[in-house]
This record gives sequence, C-alpha cells and structure tokens, in this order.
Amino acid sequence: MGPAVQRTQRTARQTKKTWHLLRHLLDPDDSKTAARHRLKRLVHQHPGSDEDLLIELADKYINQAHQPATPLPPYEGKPNPTLDADITEAEVYAAILKLRTTSAPGPDGVSNKTIRNLDARSVTALTEYFNDCWHAGNIPEEWKHAKIVFIPKPGKKADLSNLRPISLTSCLGKLFEHVVLARLETLAEEQDLFPPTMLGFRAHLSTQDALVQIYHDLLKDPVRAGTRAMLGIDLRKAFDNVTHEAIAQHLASTNPWGTYLQLRVLFPPRPYCGNLSLIDSNATKRLRPIQTKARHR
Repeated sequence: MGPAVQRTQRTARQTKKTWHLLRHLLDPDDSKTAARHRLKRLVHQHPGSDEDLLIELADKYINQAHQPATPLPPYEGKPNPTLDADITEAEVYAAILKLRTTSAPGPDGVSNKTIRNLDARSVTALTEYFNDCWHAGNIPEEWKHAKIVFIPKPGKKADLSNLRPISLTSCLGKLFEHVVLARLETLAEEQDLFPPTMLGFRAHLSTQDALVQIYHDLLKDPVRAGTRAMLGIDLRKAFDNVTHEAIAQHLASTNPWGTYLQLRVLFPPRPYCGNLSLIDSNATKRLRPIQTKARHR
C-alpha cells in the first residue's frame, strides 16, 4: 500500500472521528451511546421480568398471528436473457463496495467489514455460490432468519411505544439481494418505469432534487399571485403494508423471467423467523414464524 493511499485512509478516519465529535457536541442525546443508555433505563424500569418485557414487545411490534402463506402467482411474461445471466464477479465486487462497514451482523455473525476484506479467491468462491443459489432457486435457511433489536426513536420519550424494531439479517444474504436489486434497478431505469416525481431510492437523486422541484413548481414563475401551499402526506407503515404478492404481480409485467423466479425465493411462502433479545440480559424470546411483507434494503 503506497504512502498516498495510507494518507488518504488516515485522513478519512480523522474526518469520521471529527464528524462524530461535532454531532455529539451539537446534540449529546442523539448519539448511539445515549440511545443505548435510554434503552437500558427503559429495561431496568420495567416492572416485570425480562421475559415479560420481551413478550410485551413481541405483542406490540411483531405480528405473530398465524397467516396462511399465499403462493406467488406463476410467471407469464417473456424470457429476459440479460436479467437471467450468471452473476459476475464484477457485480459482486460492485455490491461489496457499497456495503456499510458499520452495519451490525445478522445471527450468523458475518459482518460487512469481513466481507469487505475478502480476497480475490474468496470473492470468486462467493460468486460461484451465489450462482448455485441463483440457478437452483434456493437460499440457505440462515438467510431467512433475523435477530430483532430495538432502538429508541430520536427526540421521543423513552417508552415502549417509542421504539423502532430493526431486523438484523445475514449480511451475505443481503449482499445477494443487493446484486439482484442492482439488476432490477437498471431494468427500471432503462424502461422508464419510475415516474419523474419519484426521487427516493434512486441513484444520483437526493433531497436537493426534491427542493429544486418544489422551487420550480411553487416559487419560480407562479401562475397565480397570492399565497401558495404544499400538502405533504406521510403514509403510516407504508413498507410494512406492501405484500409480496403485490410486488410480484407488478414485477411480472416487466418480463424479468428467471429473476422473477429467483424473487420467489427471496419472498418465500415460508415465513421468516426471528429472536428478540435485550441488552444486558440473558433473556431471549424465540418468535413464532412470522409472515413478512416488504423488507427494507
């Protein structure tokens, strides 16, 4: 490793530490350490046992009601050799470079930092394994399990009603999903499937684009003089209420062929399972299999 690269890495580490320090000085209560302390106090102030608290959290946040799995509709589109091609090492490398090394690992303990440090031979072997999963239409059971942890919502009182459940799944499984997602995003952009007003979850678009759009629609050359208003709508639990069946139905119209069949594996009729656990406690609650809906990236 050359001196220039070492200096760049050292500067990046120093910049990261400086930014964390600045954020802490601006809002000491918004740090991860402060959030962890609030969660500890919440656990210790609960009148029941740790097991009782886990049961209460599961009932409040996790839908454990038994729901019969609905099989995804059969594919009726045309073949798509571009999407169905073998996964390449270049695709895997591209997905690896986008991994956040600060993300927590899933139940298997494999972290993104470990994946980022894989050598060339390991990436080749991993690509071959991804292709085995791709063509067989099957993924490891470990990728279907999650560890569910809770973080306090920022700016809210420490209360059981102000927690956000986070599902920690396998980083290897998420890497595989990112490879598939990159293909689908390319397809969507090339076919202009996204409306021009959709700015979220798209490459090279950000909040600045939304502000520019608001400026042109409301402020620049207004059609009428006088007061203008903008209405914003926030759908509650929008992602949680999108079913796999709805995603598959709309995806089939883009002729993804084998990719669609692979998504039947990523959206399995067999529900995901998970464990609830608390910090500073040996108590762990095994959840009954739960039928998940849309999953965050």
